Amino acid sequence: MFGSKREDPERMALLSGATYTPAQSISHERKAFLAGVDGIESGNTRLKQSKNQLYQSEAIGHDILSDLQNQREIIGRGREMFAEQEDLHGNIDGKLQSMGFNQTLNKYMCWIIVFLLVAIATISVVLALTLD
Repeated sequence: MFGSKREDPERMALLSGATYTPAQSISHERKAFLAGVDGIESGNTRLKQSKNQLYQSEAIGHDILSDLQNQREIIGRGREMFAEQEDLHGNIDGKLQSMGFNQTLNKYMCWIIVFLLVAIATISVVLALTLD
C-alpha cells in the first residue's frame, strides 16, 4: 500500500479528516467495476463491428478476385482466338498469293497458245497458197 499512487478511499478519508465508512468504499469499488464492465462491453461491441466489417471486406475482396479471374480467362481465350485467326489469315494470304501467281501464269499461257494458233493458221494459209 505504501507508495501506491492509486486513490484509496480510506486514505483520502484520513487525509481530509472526513469519516470513512465501508459503504463508501463498496460504492466506489462498485462504480469502478461497472465502469470496467461498460468499457469491456463497448470494446466487445466495437470488436463485433470490426469483425463484421472484416467479413464484408473479405467477401468484397473475394468477389473482386473472382471477377479478375474471369477476366483473365476471357483475355486468354481472346488471345487463343486471335492466334488462330492470325494463322488462318496467314494461310489465306499464302493461298491468295499462289492464286495470283497462277492467274498470271494462266494469262501468259493463253497468250502463248493464241500466238501459236495464229502462227499455225498463218503457216497453213501460206502453205496452202504456195501448193496451189
